[in-house]
Amino acid sequence: MKQLSDYSLNGDNLITLNPEWPIMMEKKSYCGAYLIYHYKTGKFYVGHSKCLYSRKYQHLSRLKSNTHSNKDLQEAYLDDSNISFTVIQFTINEDEAINVEQHLLDFYFNTGLLFNKEPNARNSIGSIRDNESKRNISNGNRKIWQSSGYRELKS
Repeated sequence: MKQLSDYSLNGDNLITLNPEWPIMMEKKSYCGAYLIYHYKTGKFYVGHSKCLYSRKYQHLSRLKSNTHSNKDLQEAYLDDSNISFTVIQFTINEDEAINVEQHLLDFYFNTGLLFNKEPNARNSIGSIRDNESKRNISNGNRKIWQSSGYRELKS
């Protein structure tokens, strides 16, 4: 099976890591595109957010509580929780973050490396979710909003 490192993005440097990013992430208000890499499978999930810090918290909280809406990512996490949340690129605004995510989806969607189910970064309108996925999204949202860490993050 091919790994993420087997691919390049034609010099766009979207996966170049910056040593200052962990410090920037702690400031909690940065917009950008990210990936969640699952080491055992070599697969990853690509996303974007207006607030990368809170999005990371949401993903990890849902994975830990077994309520993540992406069943394949959830199953991989339950099998082996060794994952990383990596900022691909910080952006000025959400539109730029969406463009970065879309670029990655266009490049990787048919490679078998993605956990993403939809090829469109803008939204999942038109996606058909089964009842279990809907329940997981609802339960995950409820747990996040009830957690003290998330309330502190938003204040």
